[in-house]
Amino acid sequence: VSVSIEARTLLAMILSRLELSQINSERFSDENGRVYVIYTVEEVCEKFGCSPGKTIRVLKELEKSGMIERYRKNRLTPYRIYLTDTFYDILKSEVTNVQNRKSRVCKNESHEFPNMEDIYNEMKEVGEND
Repeated sequence: VSVSIEARTLLAMILSRLELSQINSERFSDENGRVYVIYTVEEVCEKFGCSPGKTIRVLKELEKSGMIERYRKNRLTPYRIYLTDTFYDILKSEVTNVQNRKSRVCKNESHEFPNMEDIYNEMKEVGEND
């Protein structure tokens, strides 16, 4: 799933906040035990330094990609943001791809550096000849 750099950045911010939600799971888990994140549009705007419209577009991009789900009980409460199974599947496949990828080993080319003592002696000789 391909998403914009802004969406990836927001997803990283959500993941960071998810750690805090997990630590405080008694406050940030629903009736089914699912841990969620609360990140208001205003908070994201402040962190990103962007408009509410852009923030909402990025959140919708993450929703359309299937990585997050947003729910709220009513218009007076902030959205709860949940990471989806799709997100975890993508993450798992990315980790597997990285582990299976053969590393490219750079050739160790020998770079010969001049002996500093030889350079010093040459400079000394030049200085003596002046």
